[in-house]
Formats: sequence, structure tokens, C-alpha cells
Amino acid sequence: MRREFLIIVIAMLGLSSPARAGAKRSPVPPPELLGLRIGMSDLEVRKRLEKIGELGEIQPEAGGRKQIWNLRDKRYQTLNLRMSSKFELQWCTVYARSRKLRYSDVGDTTQARKVGRFIWVWSFPAAGAQPGYQVAARGTDPRYASSVALSAPLSGPPAAVPDAPADSIR
Repeated sequence: MRREFLIIVIAMLGLSSPARAGAKRSPVPPPELLGLRIGMSDLEVRKRLEKIGELGEIQPEAGGRKQIWNLRDKRYQTLNLRMSSKFELQWCTVYARSRKLRYSDVGDTTQARKVGRFIWVWSFPAAGAQPGYQVAARGTDPRYASSVALSAPLSGPPAAVPDAPADSIR
């Protein structure tokens, strides 16, 4: 009886929660950023963001509009997004608070394409109903990201990305 009890305890320790066991995070970023997905409706985006922040500014642009949100989050300070003329999310970029977001929190950097000194990009093709997407993390520090962007996959050459402005990896 004692032997069976010991085996059960050892098995339970092996199945402990990932947070306590120190398990690795997912190697790839999910197709969302703060609950936002490419193609979400304006209403869905607004409902999600009103729970975690406040709309700061709306800027009309050709073929859509840009929004800037101030966030109440430990890791993220602001979020920029662009809605299409059809009121669907085209891209979003979240800006991290200083030294609060590690690149490894976004995804496994060994699974990403490094396109600049501290810029990692994960690209995923469409799969079934899930459209293709791209996640880019960038910063000026080797460990901490300054921003993370979610967009449709880039169609241009990756060589053009490092010279682009900080929030334009879309």
C-alpha cells in the first residue's frame, strides 16, 4: 500500500501546474494580441479594449482610421491599431512599459526570424478558418521588448523591415 501511495505522489508531482514546474511557454505567439485578432469588428475591438484601457485618440486615414488606447496593464502602456474602411482590425501594436516584457514572453526567439539587431518576427500561414498572421517584437535591449505588433503576413522583402519606423512592422 505504501509503495502505491509513493508512486501516486511521484506521478502527481510530475503533473503539477506549468507555472510551478517551470514549464516553457508556447514556442509560438498566438494569433491575438491582448485578445485582439486581425479581422475583428470595430465593436468587438472596442468591447475588449474598454475593459483594459481608455480610448485616447482617433485619427482618420485614407481607407480607415487609426486609434490610440491608453492601457491599464502591468506590462503594456499604449496600443495603436488601424481599422479598415469596413470597420475591421487591420493591425495593432502594443507598447510595453520599461523592462516589463521579455522577448521570450512573446514567443521562442529560436523559432522566429531575426530581421534586425533586436527585432524578431514570427510568421504563420493561414490554416483552415484561421487567417495567416505575423507577430513582430522589437526593442533596443537584448532581453526586453519595447513593442509587439500583430498584422497580416508581410508581402514585401524582410530586408526592408529593419529601417522601418518602430511601429510599422505590418
